[in-house]
Amino acid sequence: MRILVIGGTEFIGRRTVEMLVERGDDVLVVHRGHTEPAPVLGTHLHADRSAFATLGAEIRAFRPDAVLDAMAMTAADVEAVLPHLPEVPIVLLSSIDVSLGYEILLARGPARVPVPFDEEAPLRANRYPHRAGTTPGERGHDYDKLDVEPAYLARGAAVLRLGMVYGARDPQRREEFVLRRVRAGRTRIPVGPATLLLPRLYIDDAASSVLAALDRFEQASGQVFHVNEQATYPVGAWMRAILAVAGHEAELVRVSDDLLPADLALTGGIEQHLLASSAKATHRLGWQPTDLDEAITRSVRW
Repeated sequence: MRILVIGGTEFIGRRTVEMLVERGDDVLVVHRGHTEPAPVLGTHLHADRSAFATLGAEIRAFRPDAVLDAMAMTAADVEAVLPHLPEVPIVLLSSIDVSLGYEILLARGPARVPVPFDEEAPLRANRYPHRAGTTPGERGHDYDKLDVEPAYLARGAAVLRLGMVYGARDPQRREEFVLRRVRAGRTRIPVGPATLLLPRLYIDDAASSVLAALDRFEQASGQVFHVNEQATYPVGAWMRAILAVAGHEAELVRVSDDLLPADLALTGGIEQHLLASSAKATHRLGWQPTDLDEAITRSVRW
């Protein structure tokens, strides 16, 4: 297949490009040119997303069989790209943060969404979850996948709502809240109840879900899929698994929420879990995640 990838040089997009090339697909990557992976895989075109329309001739010459848009974050991102995409299958990367459960979690409110929830569960009423503390034009100010999904679904795209992606090249270093204490030699780590269930997703599984949607697009077109671990650990057990892989012994010491450092806030008394069901992706797309403990081991060792 000839796959056009928008945003394919960092983390999820980069790993997806690697897997596409590994299996023999021809890939054209459109990105800003700020980062170039080594080695460069596929053919690359450089343009800001706002200038995507200027690449029409090159994209027509490539004749893509399908498109992956890994970087549509705002309404402006949709307007800049979607009208100029060819009439081929499209896969859009979205996020489970569109769910009402995420809104309740952020507000530390009482649980109102049972888990695991499916793709029919209610969505957030409040918009722009990262706007607080930012200014117009600043990264994150206008971010909201709720502004992105509807137009892509209207085009028949497959929408993959990913969980909290972790693994090699993770810019957010998801395990860092534990590993920084390992490096510092800490033997006691303060935690709250640490019972929160989060929708984590190993990087290879995020990429393989894209391939699954492309390969079974007749099952994926116009559909939303949750993609995260089918089995998961509460935050406290996840921390202990990280410590075990790191070969470090530390006691998780229960403290009141008001004494928790900011980077350990997710161990506090949060009632609303965010675990989504990936059963639809498993049944309709044949997608299967990596064994949980193996995924944690690979990520921590990286």
